[in-house]
Amino acid sequence: MLFFKQLPGYFELFFKRFKGIFSKPQLGNFKRLVSGFILSDHKNIQEINSIYGNKDQSSLNRFVTESDWNLKEVNKIRLKVANDILGSKKDGIIIFDDTMAIKTGKKMEKANFHRSGVTKMKEWGHCFVDSLYAEVDSEVCYPIALDSYLREVDADKQNPFKTKREIALEQIDFVIKCGIKAKTVMADAWYYSSDFVKDLKARKMKFFLGIKTNVKFSKDREERISIEDYIKTLTKKDFTKHTAKNGNYFLHTQEISIRGEGKEMLLISYKEGDEKNIKCYITNNFGWENDKYMSFLLKRWGIECLYRDNKQHLGMEKYQVRKYRGMQAVALAVLLAYTLLVLNKLPKLLQDFRPLKPIGEMCRFAQLVVQKSTYWLNKVFHNKEMGAQVL
Repeated sequence: MLFFKQLPGYFELFFKRFKGIFSKPQLGNFKRLVSGFILSDHKNIQEINSIYGNKDQSSLNRFVTESDWNLKEVNKIRLKVANDILGSKKDGIIIFDDTMAIKTGKKMEKANFHRSGVTKMKEWGHCFVDSLYAEVDSEVCYPIALDSYLREVDADKQNPFKTKREIALEQIDFVIKCGIKAKTVMADAWYYSSDFVKDLKARKMKFFLGIKTNVKFSKDREERISIEDYIKTLTKKDFTKHTAKNGNYFLHTQEISIRGEGKEMLLISYKEGDEKNIKCYITNNFGWENDKYMSFLLKRWGIECLYRDNKQHLGMEKYQVRKYRGMQAVALAVLLAYTLLVLNKLPKLLQDFRPLKPIGEMCRFAQLVVQKSTYWLNKVFHNKEMGAQVL
């Protein structure tokens, strides 16, 4: 096995931003942890520690589970780096969803049964409220936060119970404090409620919120009707066709009024070939062309890609730490690793590297760079004459 003796230069550029909040030993462990989620194969603490040679694993364990570094401050710096380099726009979107890290260990702190969006069943593990910044007219996107959702039975004084909507609102406030300009929120129907809509309006946010079909509305002051019954009155002529990279979509829009909320735009869409899977949203953006509405709705796919990459390539489901603090540190380290790879796409950050888009390809590229440099060092310094020439 080749031990990684030196991190790629673009890793070091990223880690320089965090020097002010860590001691020297902490910074070393911080770099190993975040880099390990990119460079190691199995993505657990033991494997991550092993790729750096004969280092005592206890130091990395303590850094993850016991060290007193400030998770929120680290995430604040990460977001500032992303915003400084990638930027943000007022018409940018903050996309929310929740995800599960399914586990088998029954002694993991704060683990419980949560409904999985993948299996559609209750699974044992940790649940997270996840958010992503994205732009409609560019490929710019980066993660905002990944906060744990606890069931009431698992909450305590240090970790009070919060609903997923409350966590989402906290993340919006955090985004504003970090200087990110986005003013549009997108989430699925699990986040929708009249109170949540009011909270968003109080923050002067625009929104695209999924809505269940049993919600009733009125149009043109007519008698109220459920969205489900309204859909039954529509024909194909009531929808406009929109072509995207992954297929054709159809969209119907209608200005409506919902009791307690006032006027909204109702958006009803489906994908060609999947007509039974109808999606319904409400928005407080009025007077747009249907193409523009559709371009915003399609951006929600970005958070699904974030889940996939975090789990498949960055080990979000592979952690084995028992302590709740350790799980939070691992979740943040995964976001840091993802952000580091996203920043690798930009020429002004990395002028000498080709732009790599898929996260999996970027992980493999980083591993190749480190393996080649490690192989070169081993070869040179096992040969005294070559080593002397280099030195």
